[in-house]
Amino acid sequence: MSINQIIQNLAEYGGVYNIGTTVTSSNTTAANSTSGNISFQILPLATGTFGSTQEDINFCGSEDQLNQSLEYANVGGTGGGIARIYEVGYCDFNLTGSRFTRTAGTLPLLRTVMGQSNAAVAYIPFIMLAAPIGTAPSFTVDYVAADGTPTTGTLVTTLPASAVIGSCFFLRLEDQGSAVQDITDIVVNTASSTSGTTYVYMMELLSHGQDVVQGASVYDTIVGSGARFTVLQPATPTSGSIDSWVVCVNYSTTAATNSFISVGFS
Repeated sequence: MSINQIIQNLAEYGGVYNIGTTVTSSNTTAANSTSGNISFQILPLATGTFGSTQEDINFCGSEDQLNQSLEYANVGGTGGGIARIYEVGYCDFNLTGSRFTRTAGTLPLLRTVMGQSNAAVAYIPFIMLAAPIGTAPSFTVDYVAADGTPTTGTLVTTLPASAVIGSCFFLRLEDQGSAVQDITDIVVNTASSTSGTTYVYMMELLSHGQDVVQGASVYDTIVGSGARFTVLQPATPTSGSIDSWVVCVNYSTTAATNSFISVGFS
């Protein structure tokens, strides 16, 4: 069924066409004052694997714009939404020193912004544990700031000890920093007692909504994005390639659990 047919059916019959329901999440480890304070999860579809395998939400065709509603049934969460995440690389906290391995091509990512083609864009950096960790590692992050300035990180992030698979943590930027064009290194100061892959992503938030615990809320991207449709097509790297996925995000000030997000056109 094409997206135009979906919209026509909605106009004629009403209702919401559900285009993706994420898996029920596992318990994750909450962020604390040394690891960003805000906890969140990346929720794959039911065919994906929580905490490891990413898979796109199916938007029923090749449409490149989105006007959708989000319906939540979260327990322990305070919000969520749709995001595109870009994999920059991965790291392992089991040894000290430079531990970042790059998988992406040359950044920054480029988009057409306000009519300007090939404009450099900056997104929110975070990590996701694809394996549990033991003792608490601490590290700093080197990156290219939103304005294009290469930055050597001095502020230390310390992850919670015994953090479980699927736990996500925002990367700590220097004061006044909010987003990055690129991640260039992760330098481990205190190693963890266990070895395991941690993925490094940048997140482009496409739409969000405010959750009601065990209830529902709806958010329309036309209202929330300056009366424009959200662009779903990925930004492109300066050269080479980069893996990215459109996913659901569940975030909270505590460790989120037993959550799913349904996505539908309205």
